[in-house]
Amino acid sequence: MARPCTTSPEPKRRKNKAVEERTVQSASVTHGQYVVENVVTHDEKVAEFLSFCIEVYKNMLSVSGSKVAEYFEEMGLLDFLLENYDVLHTLGRKQLLGEMERFLEKREGI
Repeated sequence: MARPCTTSPEPKRRKNKAVEERTVQSASVTHGQYVVENVVTHDEKVAEFLSFCIEVYKNMLSVSGSKVAEYFEEMGLLDFLLENYDVLHTLGRKQLLGEMERFLEKREGI
């Protein structure tokens, strides 16, 4: 979405609080006479998190990302990560790996 660029030195504040609350991350870029906003949705942040989890695990095992994604799907780890995104995305890499390992150990023990 583009809007005309203002000439005032102070950035205009949004008046619509509902729009601000739905916006996870926003960056404005001036392109010619328009300001283009890049808004990252919640779904995009969750997809980025899942990708990060797969990447971290693949690097730990030195295997392909597609093999890890397939394994996560088979074991139900992707569902676990989605269901617990609000908590898990705040963890550091080591803690996140620990949570994934605990989940997988429990699933493999069934």
